[in-house]
Amino acid sequence: MADAAWKKLKDKVTAKRGKKRDAGDTTHKLRKGKELTVQRLSSEVSGKAQKYARIGPREFVPFTEDELTIENIKHCCERHFAAQVGTSLVCDILAGEQGPSCKTLEQIPDIKVIYVRFVTGNIQDCVPEWRISKSDLEMVRSHSDTPTRLEGPTSPPKVAKGSGASSSPSKFAPLSLSVADMIKLGKIGTTQGLTTVVHLHTFDMDLLSWSKLAITVEFNEEKEPFAHDDKGEFVTVEEFIDGKFTKYLNNTGDCCVEETDVMGQKAQCLTHFSYEKSDKKLMLLDIQGHGYELFDPEIASHELFDGSAEVLYCAGNLSHMAIDKFVSGHKCNVFCEIVGLKSLNTD
Repeated sequence: MADAAWKKLKDKVTAKRGKKRDAGDTTHKLRKGKELTVQRLSSEVSGKAQKYARIGPREFVPFTEDELTIENIKHCCERHFAAQVGTSLVCDILAGEQGPSCKTLEQIPDIKVIYVRFVTGNIQDCVPEWRISKSDLEMVRSHSDTPTRLEGPTSPPKVAKGSGASSSPSKFAPLSLSVADMIKLGKIGTTQGLTTVVHLHTFDMDLLSWSKLAITVEFNEEKEPFAHDDKGEFVTVEEFIDGKFTKYLNNTGDCCVEETDVMGQKAQCLTHFSYEKSDKKLMLLDIQGHGYELFDPEIASHELFDGSAEVLYCAGNLSHMAIDKFVSGHKCNVFCEIVGLKSLNTD
């Protein structure tokens, strides 16, 4: 008797919920010529909450297709936002500000507001292109004056053993920004209006590998200040990083730690790599932070001004003065050898 009563109550609740869902379900009721309400989001998550950031207010997107499908929604959004993001990116529909990507209409929680981002291809298909071999890591330990520091808490995760490890130092060329894109970033401060979009390849610290496909990163500069100090001077706010702060390289090109410091050696290798990768047009400097959590770098460019006589990057760009200082003082270390960098003092 009790089981029958519970079953009857369960059926009533199920029917009631089904009616509410059917009444509020507008998924298949949108007609051609109507408009979609769309909120554009950033291409990548950020912050502790790992959310996609909102870009601009919600917009009405004309729906010009005959049938409401997820592909047709994407096509309409791509046409609508083409003036802002260009035509090389594809639309990805998200379930909300924390994702995930929606593959079917049923996965969209509410058709009343659609969340979209624009990416290059399918970033879920990214696979490692190269791996650091075990012999490379052994080479680091054998050449370092302080090998125990490589095993400390600031070191990246160890590489899993795999077959086919090379017995010689790697000669890989990790994917990165093109020189044109690097120079393009230096003009963000003078760009008016549109968002600056660049394509980056991610590095997986667990696998120690680069992705084959690029992801899209959008740079937006706020023109209006939102705060100031008591004296009326402008300030900037940066994300707090817990731990002991260390400056490994100054923006002048000077090394700020001992030559035997492993993190300092890696910082110099990164600077050396940026210079060689950019065909000696750019150099990443002012490397600082805690362990591998680095922030607020500076870029020294071979040419201080662009074609419009505007200073590239910012006031911290000391151009060839910083570049010459680093080149004259840098001695290639074991990390430079692993990456296969050319000596800076052989030209």
